[in-house]
Amino acid sequence: MNERYKSALAISEVHVKRIQLALSELSNSIPLTTDKIANLSVEEILYLELLTNRFTKLQDYMGNTLFDMCIEKLGDVSEGLTIIDKVNKMAKAKIIASESAWREFRAARNHISHEYPDRPDLVAKFINVTIGLVPQLIQCEENIRKCLSK
Repeated sequence: MNERYKSALAISEVHVKRIQLALSELSNSIPLTTDKIANLSVEEILYLELLTNRFTKLQDYMGNTLFDMCIEKLGDVSEGLTIIDKVNKMAKAKIIASESAWREFRAARNHISHEYPDRPDLVAKFINVTIGLVPQLIQCEENIRKCLSK
């Protein structure tokens, strides 16, 4: 594997490990409820911030960097492609489950990037959805890792 791929995968690995750490530390609080959101400890808030931040960063990093590398590795050209074109290529190569899975990641990312101080029910809902998507997002990262390791 070339150094460029190794460096890129090292970055995604940090995101994955931080997501896993946050989930581990929050395991007693999951699933989140409106009441739990209203009574989070400072430590739980910090781990939720870590989770949502790293989910967003990993999802963005895949779409902005890793997909291009996979497309290149598969012998195609990524230059000039829209993100939808890249996602479709990744789905065709079985890197991601489907284009709709990517839309779910994106929607979760968009929801968790907003603050809802008066709506703890929405905060709980969107974070629970995000937590439910984590295994798929990590599987996508693993598939990218396999693609770039060939």
